Amino acid sequence: MKTLKLCFLFMFTTFCATNVLFGQDITQEDVLRNHGIFVKEIPESNKEIITNNLLDFQDLEQLVDTIVTYSYTTPDDSTLSGMSVNEFNELRQIILTTNYVYIDSISDWQFSSKVSMEYNSYGNKILSISANWSVEDTAWINGSKLVYDFDEFGNRLLRELWFWNTELSEWFGYYKFVYEYNGNGDKTYEHKWTWSTQLSDWVNKHYIEDVYNEYGETHHEHWYWDQDSSYWYGNLMSNRYYNAIGQDTLYITYSWVDNDWLTHWKYEKNYNVVGNMMQTLMYEWDTDTLAWLNMRKTSFEYHSSGIYSLMLNADWSDEQQDYIDSRKWVNEFNDDDMIIVWEYSLWDDDLADWQPSWKHLYEYDENNNEIMNGKWLWDADNGIWYGNFMNEYAYDLNGNTISRLTYWWSSDSTAWEGSSGYLKCFDNEGFIWVILNYVWDEVVFDWKIGTKDFYKYRLLDDIFENYQKSTFIYPNPTTDKFTISYLSGNSFDIELFTLSGSIVLSKENVASGNSIDVSKLIPGYYILKIIDGNISKSQSIVILGE
Repeated sequence: MKTLKLCFLFMFTTFCATNVLFGQDITQEDVLRNHGIFVKEIPESNKEIITNNLLDFQDLEQLVDTIVTYSYTTPDDSTLSGMSVNEFNELRQIILTTNYVYIDSISDWQFSSKVSMEYNSYGNKILSISANWSVEDTAWINGSKLVYDFDEFGNRLLRELWFWNTELSEWFGYYKFVYEYNGNGDKTYEHKWTWSTQLSDWVNKHYIEDVYNEYGETHHEHWYWDQDSSYWYGNLMSNRYYNAIGQDTLYITYSWVDNDWLTHWKYEKNYNVVGNMMQTLMYEWDTDTLAWLNMRKTSFEYHSSGIYSLMLNADWSDEQQDYIDSRKWVNEFNDDDMIIVWEYSLWDDDLADWQPSWKHLYEYDENNNEIMNGKWLWDADNGIWYGNFMNEYAYDLNGNTISRLTYWWSSDSTAWEGSSGYLKCFDNEGFIWVILNYVWDEVVFDWKIGTKDFYKYRLLDDIFENYQKSTFIYPNPTTDKFTISYLSGNSFDIELFTLSGSIVLSKENVASGNSIDVSKLIPGYYILKIIDGNISKSQSIVILGE
Protein backbone atom coordinates (compact mmCIF):
# COMPACT_ATOMS: atom_id res chain seq x y z
CA MET A 1 0.00 0.00 0.00
CA LYS A 2 2.77 2.49 0.85
CA THR A 3 4.43 1.83 -2.51
CA LEU A 4 1.18 2.45 -4.40
CA LYS A 5 0.48 5.61 -2.43
CA LEU A 6 3.98 7.03 -2.99
CA CYS A 7 3.78 6.28 -6.72
CA PHE A 8 0.41 8.00 -6.93
CA LEU A 9 1.60 11.09 -5.05
CA PHE A 10 4.72 11.28 -7.21
CA MET A 11 2.56 11.05 -10.34
CA PHE A 12 0.25 13.77 -8.97
CA THR A 13 3.15 16.10 -8.15
CA THR A 14 4.77 15.62 -11.55
CA PHE A 15 1.53 15.96 -13.46
CA CYS A 16 0.24 19.09 -11.75
CA ALA A 17 3.61 20.79 -11.67
CA THR A 18 4.35 20.38 -15.37
CA ASN A 19 0.81 20.50 -16.84
CA VAL A 20 1.90 17.61 -19.07
CA LEU A 21 -0.13 14.43 -19.25
CA PHE A 22 1.70 11.44 -20.75
CA GLY A 23 3.43 13.54 -23.37
CA GLN A 24 0.46 15.77 -24.18
CA ASP A 25 0.73 19.46 -23.41
CA ILE A 26 -2.88 20.07 -22.39
CA THR A 27 -2.33 23.79 -21.97
CA GLN A 28 -2.55 23.96 -25.78
CA GLU A 29 -6.05 24.29 -27.23
CA ASP A 30 -5.21 22.87 -30.68
CA VAL A 31 -6.48 19.36 -29.86
CA LEU A 32 -9.90 20.67 -28.89
CA ARG A 33 -10.14 23.05 -31.84
CA ASN A 34 -9.23 20.25 -34.24
CA HIS A 35 -12.31 18.39 -33.03
CA GLY A 36 -14.65 21.31 -33.43
CA ILE A 37 -14.74 22.43 -29.80
CA PHE A 38 -15.04 26.17 -29.26
CA VAL A 39 -12.44 27.48 -26.82
CA LYS A 40 -12.88 31.07 -25.68
CA GLU A 41 -9.71 33.13 -25.44
CA ILE A 42 -9.12 34.86 -22.10
CA PRO A 43 -7.08 38.07 -22.29
CA GLU A 44 -3.88 37.95 -20.28
CA SER A 45 -4.94 41.08 -18.40
CA ASN A 46 -8.06 39.29 -17.19
CA LYS A 47 -6.18 36.14 -16.27
CA GLU A 48 -4.11 38.09 -13.82
CA ILE A 49 -7.11 39.04 -11.69
CA ILE A 50 -8.96 35.70 -11.76
CA THR A 51 -8.14 34.12 -8.42
CA ASN A 52 -9.83 31.42 -6.36
CA ASN A 53 -11.12 33.92 -3.81
CA LEU A 54 -12.74 36.24 -6.35
CA LEU A 55 -15.50 33.89 -7.49
CA ASP A 56 -17.49 31.89 -4.99
CA PHE A 57 -17.98 28.17 -5.50
CA GLN A 58 -21.52 28.51 -6.80
CA ASP A 59 -20.42 31.01 -9.43
CA LEU A 60 -17.54 28.77 -10.50
CA GLU A 61 -19.94 25.91 -11.16
CA GLN A 62 -22.07 28.19 -13.30
CA LEU A 63 -19.03 29.24 -15.33
CA VAL A 64 -18.35 25.75 -16.70
CA ASP A 65 -19.03 25.83 -20.43
CA THR A 66 -17.69 22.51 -21.57
CA ILE A 67 -16.31 19.29 -20.11
CA VAL A 68 -14.37 17.14 -22.57
CA THR A 69 -13.61 13.53 -21.66
CA TYR A 70 -10.79 11.35 -22.97
CA SER A 71 -10.69 7.57 -22.46
CA TYR A 72 -7.43 5.71 -22.01
CA THR A 73 -6.57 2.49 -23.83
CA THR A 74 -2.99 2.47 -22.51
CA PRO A 75 -1.15 4.87 -20.18
CA ASP A 76 0.35 6.51 -23.28
CA ASP A 77 -2.69 6.54 -25.55
CA SER A 78 -6.00 8.33 -25.08
CA THR A 79 -8.90 9.05 -27.40
CA LEU A 80 -11.78 11.48 -27.37
CA SER A 81 -14.74 9.91 -25.60
CA GLY A 82 -17.42 12.32 -24.45
CA MET A 83 -18.32 15.98 -24.07
CA SER A 84 -20.85 17.96 -22.00
CA VAL A 85 -21.85 21.49 -23.05
CA ASN A 86 -23.85 23.87 -20.84
CA GLU A 87 -26.18 26.70 -21.90
CA PHE A 88 -27.26 29.44 -19.49
CA ASN A 89 -30.00 31.99 -18.91
CA GLU A 90 -29.38 35.64 -18.09
CA LEU A 91 -28.98 34.78 -14.38
CA ARG A 92 -26.15 32.34 -15.16
CA GLN A 93 -28.31 29.32 -14.29
CA ILE A 94 -27.76 26.22 -16.41
CA ILE A 95 -30.83 25.70 -18.57
CA LEU A 96 -29.49 23.00 -20.88
CA THR A 97 -26.73 20.40 -20.62
CA THR A 98 -26.06 18.47 -23.83
CA ASN A 99 -23.89 15.38 -23.78
CA TYR A 100 -22.02 14.00 -26.79
CA VAL A 101 -20.04 10.87 -27.64
CA TYR A 102 -17.16 10.89 -30.09
CA ILE A 103 -17.56 8.42 -32.99
CA ASP A 104 -14.19 7.36 -34.38
CA SER A 105 -15.67 5.92 -37.57
CA ILE A 106 -16.99 9.33 -38.65
CA SER A 107 -14.42 11.42 -36.74
CA ASP A 108 -17.17 13.58 -35.31
CA TRP A 109 -19.37 14.16 -32.29
CA GLN A 110 -22.81 12.59 -31.95
CA PHE A 111 -25.60 13.49 -29.55
CA SER A 112 -25.92 11.22 -26.52
CA SER A 113 -28.30 12.78 -24.00
CA LYS A 114 -29.46 16.13 -22.71
CA VAL A 115 -31.04 17.67 -19.61
CA SER A 116 -33.10 20.88 -19.77
CA MET A 117 -34.00 22.91 -16.67
CA GLU A 118 -36.44 25.67 -15.70
CA TYR A 119 -36.46 27.93 -12.63
CA ASN A 120 -39.02 29.99 -10.75
CA SER A 121 -38.71 33.68 -9.93
CA TYR A 122 -36.77 32.84 -6.75
CA GLY A 123 -34.15 30.87 -8.66
CA ASN A 124 -35.31 27.44 -7.48
CA LYS A 125 -35.20 24.66 -10.08
CA ILE A 126 -38.80 23.64 -10.82
CA LEU A 127 -38.37 21.39 -13.85
CA SER A 128 -35.68 19.04 -15.16
CA ILE A 129 -36.27 16.91 -18.27
CA SER A 130 -33.78 14.35 -19.57
CA ALA A 131 -33.78 12.93 -23.08
CA ASN A 132 -31.68 10.42 -25.01
CA TRP A 133 -30.65 10.66 -28.64
CA SER A 134 -32.01 7.99 -30.98
CA VAL A 135 -29.54 7.30 -33.79
CA GLU A 136 -32.15 5.22 -35.60
CA ASP A 137 -34.81 7.96 -35.47
CA THR A 138 -32.33 10.86 -35.51
CA ALA A 139 -34.46 12.47 -32.83
CA TRP A 140 -34.56 13.15 -29.12
CA ILE A 141 -36.55 10.65 -27.05
CA ASN A 142 -37.80 11.77 -23.64
CA GLY A 143 -36.40 9.84 -20.69
CA SER A 144 -37.43 11.22 -17.29
CA LYS A 145 -38.88 14.38 -15.80
CA LEU A 146 -38.48 15.89 -12.33
CA VAL A 147 -41.03 18.51 -11.22
CA TYR A 148 -40.61 20.72 -8.13
CA ASP A 149 -42.45 23.52 -6.37
CA PHE A 150 -41.24 25.84 -3.59
CA ASP A 151 -42.68 28.45 -1.26
CA GLU A 152 -41.26 31.97 -0.93
CA PHE A 153 -38.84 30.79 1.79
CA GLY A 154 -37.25 28.14 -0.40
CA ASN A 155 -39.02 25.21 1.26
CA ARG A 156 -39.75 22.42 -1.23
CA LEU A 157 -43.51 21.83 -1.52
CA LEU A 158 -43.60 19.27 -4.32
CA ARG A 159 -41.31 16.65 -5.87
CA GLU A 160 -42.45 14.44 -8.75
CA LEU A 161 -40.61 11.93 -10.92
CA TRP A 162 -42.03 10.92 -14.31
CA PHE A 163 -40.85 8.58 -17.07
CA TRP A 164 -41.64 8.63 -20.77
CA ASN A 165 -43.68 5.83 -22.38
CA THR A 166 -42.37 5.61 -25.94
CA GLU A 167 -45.16 3.32 -27.10
CA LEU A 168 -47.94 5.63 -25.91
CA SER A 169 -45.91 8.84 -26.34
CA GLU A 170 -46.93 10.10 -22.92
CA TRP A 171 -45.55 10.59 -19.42
CA PHE A 172 -46.30 8.17 -16.60
CA GLY A 173 -45.54 8.85 -12.97
CA TYR A 174 -43.14 7.05 -10.66
CA TYR A 175 -43.46 8.88 -7.35
CA LYS A 176 -44.82 12.16 -5.97
CA PHE A 177 -44.10 13.90 -2.65
CA VAL A 178 -46.00 16.85 -1.13
CA TYR A 179 -44.61 18.70 1.90
CA GLU A 180 -45.86 21.23 4.47
CA TYR A 181 -43.88 23.35 6.96
CA ASN A 182 -44.45 25.41 10.08
CA GLY A 183 -43.37 29.01 10.54
CA ASN A 184 -39.86 27.96 11.57
CA GLY A 185 -39.27 25.94 8.41
CA ASP A 186 -39.69 22.54 10.12
CA LYS A 187 -41.30 19.93 7.88
CA THR A 188 -44.62 19.01 9.48
CA TYR A 189 -46.18 16.86 6.75
CA GLU A 190 -44.99 14.55 3.99
CA HIS A 191 -47.29 12.64 1.65
CA LYS A 192 -46.01 10.14 -0.92
CA TRP A 193 -47.83 8.66 -3.89
CA THR A 194 -46.73 6.03 -6.39
CA TRP A 195 -48.05 5.52 -9.90
CA SER A 196 -50.68 2.91 -10.72
CA THR A 197 -50.37 1.64 -14.30
CA GLN A 198 -53.83 0.11 -13.99
CA LEU A 199 -55.46 3.38 -12.95
CA SER A 200 -53.05 5.64 -14.84
CA ASP A 201 -53.06 7.83 -11.76
CA TRP A 202 -51.37 8.45 -8.42
CA VAL A 203 -52.20 6.16 -5.49
CA ASN A 204 -51.36 6.67 -1.84
CA LYS A 205 -48.13 5.20 -0.46
CA HIS A 206 -47.51 6.80 2.95
CA TYR A 207 -47.76 10.03 4.90
CA ILE A 208 -45.78 11.43 7.84
CA GLU A 209 -46.88 14.05 10.37
CA ASP A 210 -44.51 15.82 12.77
CA VAL A 211 -45.13 18.32 15.58
CA TYR A 212 -42.43 20.59 17.06
CA ASN A 213 -41.90 22.83 20.04
CA GLU A 214 -39.09 25.32 20.61
CA TYR A 215 -36.61 22.47 21.25
CA GLY A 216 -37.40 20.10 18.41
CA GLU A 217 -39.75 17.34 17.30
CA THR A 218 -42.28 16.27 19.93
CA HIS A 219 -44.60 13.97 17.97
CA HIS A 220 -44.11 11.75 14.92
CA GLU A 221 -46.60 9.58 13.01
CA HIS A 222 -45.92 7.39 9.96
CA TRP A 223 -48.86 5.83 8.11
CA TYR A 224 -49.07 3.48 5.11
CA TRP A 225 -51.88 2.94 2.63
CA ASP A 226 -53.43 -0.52 2.13
CA GLN A 227 -54.20 -0.51 -1.57
CA ASP A 228 -56.36 -3.64 -1.49
CA SER A 229 -58.59 -2.52 1.38
CA SER A 230 -58.28 1.25 0.78
CA TYR A 231 -57.46 2.34 4.30
CA TRP A 232 -54.56 3.84 6.25
CA TYR A 233 -52.70 1.76 8.83
CA GLY A 234 -50.04 2.90 11.26
CA ASN A 235 -46.37 2.07 10.93
CA LEU A 236 -44.71 4.02 13.74
CA MET A 237 -45.66 6.71 16.23
CA SER A 238 -43.42 8.37 18.80
CA ASN A 239 -43.47 11.13 21.39
CA ARG A 240 -40.40 13.00 22.59
CA TYR A 241 -40.26 15.03 25.79
CA TYR A 242 -37.76 17.75 26.81
CA ASN A 243 -36.67 19.24 30.09
CA ALA A 244 -36.53 22.97 30.83
CA ILE A 245 -33.16 23.39 29.07
CA GLY A 246 -34.12 21.52 25.91
CA GLN A 247 -32.66 18.06 26.55
CA ASP A 248 -34.82 15.19 25.28
CA THR A 249 -35.13 13.15 28.46
CA LEU A 250 -37.95 10.78 27.43
CA TYR A 251 -38.77 9.05 24.15
CA ILE A 252 -41.73 6.66 23.71
CA THR A 253 -42.57 4.67 20.59
CA TYR A 254 -45.80 2.94 19.59
CA SER A 255 -46.57 0.07 17.21
CA TRP A 256 -49.74 -0.57 15.20
CA VAL A 257 -51.59 -3.59 16.60
CA ASP A 258 -55.22 -4.58 15.95
CA ASN A 259 -55.97 -1.25 14.23
CA ASP A 260 -54.72 0.84 17.10
CA TRP A 261 -51.52 2.29 18.50
CA LEU A 262 -49.91 0.17 21.20
CA THR A 263 -47.15 1.39 23.49
CA HIS A 264 -43.93 -0.40 22.57
CA TRP A 265 -40.57 1.08 23.68
CA LYS A 266 -39.54 3.74 26.19
CA TYR A 267 -36.15 5.43 26.49
CA GLU A 268 -35.18 7.49 29.54
CA LYS A 269 -32.08 9.68 29.18
CA ASN A 270 -29.87 11.28 31.81
CA TYR A 271 -27.30 14.06 31.26
CA ASN A 272 -24.35 15.47 33.17
CA VAL A 273 -23.91 19.14 34.09
CA VAL A 274 -22.24 20.01 30.78
CA GLY A 275 -25.05 18.46 28.74
CA ASN A 276 -23.48 15.13 27.76
CA MET A 277 -25.87 12.18 27.75
CA MET A 278 -24.58 9.79 30.41
CA GLN A 279 -27.16 7.00 30.40
CA THR A 280 -30.15 5.71 28.47
CA LEU A 281 -32.54 3.14 29.93
CA MET A 282 -34.65 1.19 27.43
CA TYR A 283 -37.93 -0.51 28.41
CA GLU A 284 -40.50 -2.65 26.60
CA TRP A 285 -44.22 -2.48 27.37
CA ASP A 286 -45.73 -5.76 28.60
CA THR A 287 -49.36 -6.00 27.53
CA ASP A 288 -49.99 -8.86 29.96
CA THR A 289 -48.79 -7.14 33.12
CA LEU A 290 -49.40 -3.60 31.80
CA ALA A 291 -45.97 -2.61 33.05
CA TRP A 292 -42.61 -1.56 31.65
CA LEU A 293 -39.97 -4.29 31.50
CA ASN A 294 -36.24 -3.61 31.74
CA MET A 295 -34.51 -4.24 28.40
CA ARG A 296 -31.21 -2.39 28.03
CA LYS A 297 -28.92 0.16 29.66
CA THR A 298 -26.55 2.29 27.61
CA SER A 299 -23.86 4.26 29.45
CA PHE A 300 -21.30 6.76 28.14
CA GLU A 301 -17.88 8.11 29.00
CA TYR A 302 -16.49 11.19 27.26
CA HIS A 303 -13.22 12.51 25.95
CA SER A 304 -12.20 16.12 26.67
CA SER A 305 -13.33 17.02 23.16
CA GLY A 306 -16.94 16.22 24.11
CA ILE A 307 -17.10 13.10 21.93
CA TYR A 308 -17.77 9.83 23.68
CA SER A 309 -14.76 7.61 24.37
CA LEU A 310 -16.90 4.67 25.52
CA MET A 311 -20.47 3.62 24.81
CA LEU A 312 -21.49 0.45 26.62
CA ASN A 313 -24.67 -1.60 26.16
CA ALA A 314 -25.87 -3.95 28.88
CA ASP A 315 -28.96 -6.16 28.40
CA TRP A 316 -31.31 -7.08 31.21
CA SER A 317 -31.12 -10.64 32.51
CA ASP A 318 -34.26 -11.97 34.23
CA GLU A 319 -32.19 -14.83 35.56
CA GLN A 320 -29.60 -12.63 37.24
CA GLN A 321 -31.96 -9.73 37.79
CA ASP A 322 -29.30 -7.34 36.58
CA TYR A 323 -27.85 -5.73 33.45
CA ILE A 324 -25.20 -7.86 31.68
CA ASP A 325 -22.60 -6.33 29.33
CA SER A 326 -23.35 -7.07 25.65
CA ARG A 327 -21.88 -4.51 23.22
CA LYS A 328 -19.15 -1.89 23.39
CA TRP A 329 -18.04 1.03 21.19
CA VAL A 330 -14.69 2.70 21.90
CA ASN A 331 -13.18 5.86 20.37
CA GLU A 332 -9.45 6.58 20.66
CA PHE A 333 -8.01 10.05 20.03
CA ASN A 334 -4.70 11.60 19.06
CA ASP A 335 -3.10 14.63 20.71
CA ASP A 336 -5.23 16.96 18.54
CA ASP A 337 -8.47 15.36 19.81
CA MET A 338 -9.09 13.69 16.46
CA ILE A 339 -10.57 10.16 16.41
CA ILE A 340 -7.98 7.64 15.23
CA VAL A 341 -9.75 4.38 16.20
CA TRP A 342 -13.46 3.55 16.42
CA GLU A 343 -13.92 -0.06 17.52
CA TYR A 344 -16.97 -2.22 18.16
CA SER A 345 -16.85 -5.37 20.34
CA LEU A 346 -19.27 -8.03 21.56
CA TRP A 347 -19.20 -9.76 24.93
CA ASP A 348 -18.32 -13.46 24.68
CA ASP A 349 -19.74 -15.50 27.58
CA ASP A 350 -17.55 -18.49 26.80
CA LEU A 351 -14.36 -16.43 26.87
CA ALA A 352 -15.69 -14.15 29.61
CA ASP A 353 -14.14 -11.29 27.68
CA TRP A 354 -14.79 -8.80 24.92
CA GLN A 355 -14.47 -10.16 21.37
CA PRO A 356 -13.64 -7.62 18.59
CA SER A 357 -16.11 -7.31 15.71
CA TRP A 358 -14.95 -4.37 13.56
CA LYS A 359 -12.94 -1.18 13.78
CA HIS A 360 -12.43 2.02 11.76
CA LEU A 361 -8.95 3.54 11.56
CA TYR A 362 -8.27 7.20 10.69
CA GLU A 363 -5.16 9.18 9.76
CA TYR A 364 -4.71 12.95 9.39
CA ASP A 365 -2.22 15.39 7.95
CA GLU A 366 -0.63 18.27 9.86
CA ASN A 367 -3.75 20.38 9.26
CA ASN A 368 -6.04 17.66 10.66
CA ASN A 369 -7.45 16.88 7.23
CA GLU A 370 -8.47 13.24 7.09
CA ILE A 371 -6.09 11.46 4.70
CA MET A 372 -7.18 7.88 5.38
CA ASN A 373 -10.18 6.04 6.77
CA GLY A 374 -10.65 2.30 6.64
CA LYS A 375 -12.81 -0.42 8.12
CA TRP A 376 -11.37 -3.73 9.34
CA LEU A 377 -13.22 -6.90 10.36
CA TRP A 378 -12.14 -9.42 13.00
CA ASP A 379 -11.56 -13.05 12.01
CA ALA A 380 -12.29 -14.84 15.27
CA ASP A 381 -11.26 -18.26 13.93
CA ASN A 382 -7.76 -17.09 12.97
CA GLY A 383 -7.45 -14.27 15.49
CA ILE A 384 -6.53 -11.62 12.88
CA TRP A 385 -7.91 -8.41 11.39
CA TYR A 386 -8.70 -8.30 7.66
CA GLY A 387 -9.73 -5.34 5.54
CA ASN A 388 -13.19 -4.29 4.42
CA PHE A 389 -12.88 -0.90 2.68
CA MET A 390 -10.54 2.09 2.73
CA ASN A 391 -10.43 5.67 1.39
CA GLU A 392 -7.32 7.82 0.91
CA TYR A 393 -7.46 11.60 0.40
CA ALA A 394 -5.10 14.42 -0.55
CA TYR A 395 -5.68 18.18 -0.14
CA ASP A 396 -4.43 21.48 -1.49
CA LEU A 397 -3.13 24.32 0.67
CA ASN A 398 -6.69 25.62 1.16
CA GLY A 399 -7.97 22.30 2.48
CA ASN A 400 -9.88 21.41 -0.68
CA THR A 401 -9.95 17.71 -1.54
CA ILE A 402 -7.90 17.14 -4.69
CA SER A 403 -7.83 13.35 -4.76
CA ARG A 404 -9.64 10.33 -3.40
CA LEU A 405 -8.83 6.65 -3.84
CA THR A 406 -11.29 3.96 -2.71
CA TYR A 407 -10.23 0.37 -1.99
CA TRP A 408 -11.98 -2.88 -1.12
CA TRP A 409 -10.28 -5.85 0.49
CA SER A 410 -9.39 -8.73 -1.82
CA SER A 411 -9.79 -11.99 0.05
CA ASP A 412 -8.05 -13.85 -2.77
CA SER A 413 -4.85 -11.80 -2.60
CA THR A 414 -5.30 -10.71 1.03
CA ALA A 415 -4.53 -7.13 0.02
CA TRP A 416 -6.29 -3.87 -0.76
CA GLU A 417 -7.75 -3.77 -4.27
CA GLY A 418 -8.67 -0.44 -5.83
CA SER A 419 -12.25 0.40 -6.74
CA SER A 420 -12.42 4.00 -7.96
CA GLY A 421 -10.53 7.24 -7.61
CA TYR A 422 -10.01 10.72 -8.95
CA LEU A 423 -7.39 13.44 -9.07
CA LYS A 424 -8.25 17.13 -9.52
CA CYS A 425 -5.74 19.62 -10.86
CA PHE A 426 -6.15 23.38 -10.78
CA ASP A 427 -4.62 26.09 -12.93
CA ASN A 428 -2.72 29.05 -11.52
CA GLU A 429 -5.97 31.01 -11.07
CA GLY A 430 -7.64 28.32 -8.94
CA PHE A 431 -9.91 26.86 -11.62
CA ILE A 432 -10.25 23.10 -12.06
CA TRP A 433 -8.79 22.38 -15.49
CA VAL A 434 -8.71 18.60 -15.48
CA ILE A 435 -10.02 15.69 -13.42
CA LEU A 436 -8.40 12.30 -13.85
CA ASN A 437 -10.71 9.38 -13.07
CA TYR A 438 -8.90 6.21 -12.01
CA VAL A 439 -9.89 2.57 -12.35
CA TRP A 440 -8.14 -0.53 -11.02
CA ASP A 441 -6.05 -2.70 -13.32
CA GLU A 442 -6.42 -6.32 -12.20
CA VAL A 443 -3.50 -7.44 -14.36
CA VAL A 444 -0.81 -5.23 -12.85
CA PHE A 445 -2.75 -4.78 -9.58
CA ASP A 446 -2.39 -1.01 -9.64
CA TRP A 447 -4.27 2.15 -10.60
CA LYS A 448 -4.64 3.27 -14.19
CA ILE A 449 -6.37 6.27 -15.70
CA GLY A 450 -9.79 5.43 -17.08
CA THR A 451 -10.86 8.87 -18.29
CA LYS A 452 -9.74 12.49 -18.01
CA ASP A 453 -12.18 15.40 -18.00
CA PHE A 454 -11.08 18.83 -19.25
CA TYR A 455 -13.00 21.85 -17.93
CA LYS A 456 -13.53 25.00 -20.00
CA TYR A 457 -15.05 28.17 -18.53
CA ARG A 458 -17.02 31.11 -19.82
CA LEU A 459 -16.55 34.70 -18.69
CA LEU A 460 -19.40 37.17 -18.75
CA ASP A 461 -18.82 40.73 -19.93
CA ASP A 462 -17.62 43.02 -17.19
CA ILE A 463 -17.56 40.24 -14.60
CA PHE A 464 -14.21 41.47 -13.35
CA GLU A 465 -15.53 44.99 -12.81
CA ASN A 466 -17.71 43.46 -10.12
CA TYR A 467 -14.75 42.64 -7.94
CA GLN A 468 -13.24 46.10 -8.24
CA LYS A 469 -16.26 47.49 -6.40
CA SER A 470 -16.33 47.23 -2.65
CA THR A 471 -19.33 45.79 -0.82
CA PHE A 472 -19.76 45.70 2.93
CA ILE A 473 -22.59 44.12 4.96
CA TYR A 474 -23.12 45.17 8.56
CA PRO A 475 -23.77 43.99 11.17
CA ASN A 476 -22.60 40.48 10.27
CA PRO A 477 -23.62 38.30 12.11
CA THR A 478 -27.05 39.88 12.62
CA THR A 479 -30.25 38.98 14.43
CA ASP A 480 -32.96 41.00 12.68
CA LYS A 481 -31.62 43.19 9.85
CA PHE A 482 -28.48 44.20 7.98
CA THR A 483 -27.37 47.17 5.90
CA ILE A 484 -25.64 47.02 2.53
CA SER A 485 -22.86 49.47 1.72
CA TYR A 486 -22.24 49.20 -2.03
CA LEU A 487 -19.83 51.69 -3.62
CA SER A 488 -21.72 52.22 -6.85
CA GLY A 489 -24.14 54.84 -8.00
CA ASN A 490 -26.46 52.18 -9.39
CA SER A 491 -29.49 50.60 -7.76
CA PHE A 492 -29.23 46.84 -7.64
CA ASP A 493 -31.19 43.66 -6.94
CA ILE A 494 -30.44 41.23 -4.13
CA GLU A 495 -31.11 37.54 -3.54
CA LEU A 496 -30.50 35.69 -0.28
CA PHE A 497 -29.72 31.98 -0.62
CA THR A 498 -29.48 29.12 1.83
CA LEU A 499 -26.30 27.04 1.56
CA SER A 500 -28.34 24.43 -0.32
CA GLY A 501 -29.08 27.01 -3.03
CA SER A 502 -32.71 27.90 -2.22
CA ILE A 503 -33.68 31.58 -2.43
CA VAL A 504 -35.36 32.81 0.76
CA LEU A 505 -35.46 36.55 0.00
CA SER A 506 -35.44 38.63 -3.16
CA LYS A 507 -35.64 42.42 -3.59
CA GLU A 508 -35.33 44.76 -6.58
CA ASN A 509 -34.06 48.34 -6.89
CA VAL A 510 -32.09 48.36 -3.65
CA ALA A 511 -29.81 51.31 -2.93
CA SER A 512 -26.62 51.48 -0.91
CA GLY A 513 -27.48 52.13 2.75
CA ASN A 514 -30.80 50.27 2.63
CA SER A 515 -31.59 47.96 5.55
CA ILE A 516 -32.89 44.46 4.89
CA ASP A 517 -35.26 42.78 7.37
CA VAL A 518 -34.36 39.13 8.05
CA SER A 519 -36.05 38.76 11.44
CA LYS A 520 -38.43 36.08 10.14
CA LEU A 521 -35.71 33.87 8.69
CA ILE A 522 -34.37 30.75 10.37
CA PRO A 523 -30.97 31.32 12.04
CA GLY A 524 -28.07 29.97 10.02
CA TYR A 525 -25.58 30.66 7.23
CA TYR A 526 -26.73 32.38 4.03
CA ILE A 527 -25.25 33.74 0.80
CA LEU A 528 -26.23 37.26 -0.28
CA LYS A 529 -25.96 37.88 -4.01
CA ILE A 530 -25.93 41.45 -5.37
CA ILE A 531 -26.98 41.77 -9.00
CA ASP A 532 -25.99 45.00 -10.76
CA GLY A 533 -26.89 44.57 -14.41
CA ASN A 534 -24.54 41.94 -15.82
CA ILE A 535 -22.41 42.10 -12.69
CA SER A 536 -23.04 39.92 -9.66
CA LYS A 537 -21.10 39.23 -6.50
CA SER A 538 -21.74 37.16 -3.41
CA GLN A 539 -20.96 37.49 0.26
CA SER A 540 -21.73 35.17 3.17
CA ILE A 541 -23.85 36.37 6.08
CA VAL A 542 -24.79 34.76 9.39
CA ILE A 543 -28.26 35.22 10.95
CA LEU A 544 -28.42 34.51 14.68
CA GLY A 545 -31.43 33.70 16.82
CA GLU A 546 -32.76 36.23 19.31
